[in-house]
Amino acid sequence: MRWNPTAAEKYGYASHQYATDIGWATKQVKQIYNLYSLLDSYKLTIEVPKYK
Repeated sequence: MRWNPTAAEKYGYASHQYATDIGWATKQVKQIYNLYSLLDSYKLTIEVPKYK
């Protein structure tokens, strides 16, 4: 992942990030699963945008 340095310079804090590795999501799935496994419970909220 990379931070947007232009936005950080302009606003004084890190802005959005973007993936440069097309396999990033696949490589992170196990780690994300392990983190969620540590939780006793959580509420999953999915936001689905509606376009006009």
